[in-house]
Amino acid sequence: MSLRRRGLLGAGAALGLGLDEALAQAARQGFQTEGLNPTLQALGLSNPQPARELLLEAPDIAENGVQVRVVLSCTLPAVKKFWLLAERNPSSLLAAYEWSERLEPRLVTQIRLAQSSLVYGVAQLLDGRLLLTRKDVKVTLGGCAS
Repeated sequence: MSLRRRGLLGAGAALGLGLDEALAQAARQGFQTEGLNPTLQALGLSNPQPARELLLEAPDIAENGVQVRVVLSCTLPAVKKFWLLAERNPSSLLAAYEWSERLEPRLVTQIRLAQSSLVYGVAQLLDGRLLLTRKDVKVTLGGCAS
C-alpha cells in the first residue's frame, strides 16, 4: 500500500471512515469550488507563478464544449502533479494528475467546458515550485448543461 493511501487510511480511521470513503473525500477536494483563487486555495496551491516552461495547448474556439482537447506540457523535468482548471465552470477543477518523474511531462486529454472561459494548467515540481499557465477558450455550444 502506498504511503499516501496509508496516510489517507489513517486520517479516515481517525474520522471513523473506511479507506474507500477517505479516498473519495480526498478526491472531492477542490471539485466543490468555483473560480481560480477559491479552487487553488481549496487545493492548498498558494501562489503559482506564471511560467513559459509550462505550456497549455487548446483551441481558440471550441465549437462544442462537451469535448475540448487540451495538451499540458512542461519543458522542465521532475513534474510531480498536474491540475487543469476552468474559471467559469460550475466546478472549476477539471482534473488532477499525479506524475512520475520518469514520464515525459506531457498530458493529452479531453475536458468539458460549460461556456467560454480561461483554462488554467498548474504544475508542481518535485522541488515544490508551482507553475501556472492559461489559455482563453471560446465555446460556441456549452458542454455542462444539465
